[in-house]
Amino acid sequence: MKLTSSRICRPLAENVALCEILTTRVADPLLIRQVEQELLKFAEKETFKYMLLDCGRVKEYSSMFFSMLLRLKKALEPKATLRVCSMSKEMSKGFKACKLDSIIPCYETVQDGLAGR
Repeated sequence: MKLTSSRICRPLAENVALCEILTTRVADPLLIRQVEQELLKFAEKETFKYMLLDCGRVKEYSSMFFSMLLRLKKALEPKATLRVCSMSKEMSKGFKACKLDSIIPCYETVQDGLAGR
């Protein structure tokens, strides 16, 4: 499954990049790899302190998506910090069960993620 674009990123004020996953299903390994590559390509071109990844549209996911988040976090450091937001209740539950919330800050809304609260 090949998408034209699986995410949209835009730099915001105060060194923040807001990236949104535009697909509702991130379970396919090829799609997950595409999302990762697009986010890394964006990170190479732009300067920011935080990347806020909006997962609000995602309804289906696999554990490989969580692995991708860890790889992305590692790739961004020390240049920037990864934050995620707007996860569904089910995804947030899985994120916390894997203890990823102790590694990657997770916020309920985009506004909370931008504010870091």
